[in-house]
Amino acid sequence: MAESKKKELEESTSCETGGDKEKINRRQALEKGAAFVAAAVAAGATAALPSVAQADDGDALLVGKDNFSTSRTHLYANVPENDSGLYVSCTQPFRTVIVGTGHFGVRGEGRLPGGLGISGHFYEPEGGGFGTAVRGIVFASNGKDPSEKGVGVWGLSGVLPLPGDMPSGTGVQGDGIQVGVGARSATGRALDVRGKACFSSSGSSVISCGSHTKTVSGVALDENALILVTLQGYAGCGVCVSYAQKITDTSFKVVLNKPASKQTPFAWFVIN
Repeated sequence: MAESKKKELEESTSCETGGDKEKINRRQALEKGAAFVAAAVAAGATAALPSVAQADDGDALLVGKDNFSTSRTHLYANVPENDSGLYVSCTQPFRTVIVGTGHFGVRGEGRLPGGLGISGHFYEPEGGGFGTAVRGIVFASNGKDPSEKGVGVWGLSGVLPLPGDMPSGTGVQGDGIQVGVGARSATGRALDVRGKACFSSSGSSVISCGSHTKTVSGVALDENALILVTLQGYAGCGVCVSYAQKITDTSFKVVLNKPASKQTPFAWFVIN
């Protein structure tokens, strides 16, 4: 009798426990299903949104997304000497690392003595070959006169405030081991100078009265240098330049057809 009661009690307890487990399992399944539906709805809503970051003034800058601002974003960087406050790089060919659009696409300001507003460097890759450190391109719309295309690179130098439109200093300077500034044009003028032009390979000197030759020194001359000479005054009846001849790599002589009857100035221009 006692044994049968014990068996009934165990069966009763087992049923209640199994029922509780079944209730718990059903509740967990409903919760997981609701969570799955919510996640699916959220994913669908997110997929419908454009892939543009809604970063605005005061928000963090999001990399790989479009960021919007109505005020200046200023980066203060106290970096070591010869280092960069902002460094952006790309190792893939035909990629543009930084693009600026607006009235001034890119603007650089140098505030320290000997500093640079914008500095462009190109380092030869391991496989060899050279590129361009700074390049300026202006495209004209179809049908426009090519002469109205504007200026690819414009250099302006002066003291602020500028006295009207008359800047002083050097607008564009080129330094090179072989060529400092190269100019080329397939159909137009490779070099268009408006104003005075100064060449270190030009100068003037004088031929003494009674002399028919003069040596000019301190001029760099290539092997095939062209030496142009013109008299700047009257040297006498029938007196003219006979020829100009290179003597050394730094000197040449001017020879008249006969001695000058008076001291006569002349100008020279060397094209290497």
